[in-house]
Amino acid sequence: MCLLTEKVNEELLAAAPKLRIAANVAVGYDNITVVDCTKRGVAATNTPGVLDETTADFAWTLLMAVARRLAKVRRWRVPGSGKAGPGSTGGRRCLGQDAGAGWSWAHRPRGGAPCQRLSDEK
Repeated sequence: MCLLTEKVNEELLAAAPKLRIAANVAVGYDNITVVDCTKRGVAATNTPGVLDETTADFAWTLLMAVARRLAKVRRWRVPGSGKAGPGSTGGRRCLGQDAGAGWSWAHRPRGGAPCQRLSDEK
């Protein structure tokens, strides 16, 4: 088993002649020299899709933080760091905005149900 930070190349394969599989715990396989593995009969695998849900969650986190100006609100709430006033909190309204960048990402607003547009319509 290897991580994306570990190179599986001729040097490693020569040092491990009994190796039969290079199981990469990563979406890609840029760290594996597939030609070298093929020459030595070593299977090379990866884990496509393993980070789809995590990436979608993080995308929504960033979207909401930026839209609601979270960093500015945090600075304002720290004593002595700013003044409150109209428009100093809240940011942009997210309800009713388009959401359409990837299947996993688009499932987030309604708890996993597919959506094309966020809306307050019943």
